[in-house]
Amino acid sequence: MIQISPVAISMIEQALGPIIVGKRRDINRIELHVSCESKLAQCEFIDTKHGRLKIRPIHMIPKGYSYLMEKPGKPKRSFAWVSKKNAK
Repeated sequence: MIQISPVAISMIEQALGPIIVGKRRDINRIELHVSCESKLAQCEFIDTKHGRLKIRPIHMIPKGYSYLMEKPGKPKRSFAWVSKKNAK
């Protein structure tokens, strides 16, 4: 089992809150997209205060970036950045 940093969980929950609470979206329709190089890519799910969140590793995402995206099927799919690498 991978140990996930409390800071990482806090960042995920902070980005997830407005989608789940504000937009009233179902967490089962939300995925956390991460780089395949991320430690989170080794997990299938992560437990948050909003429920269990599916993790989806994507080869095209560079390390240091992650975002939440709602699965297709609803108009105006929800999206939120969790982390973006700082520009140099």
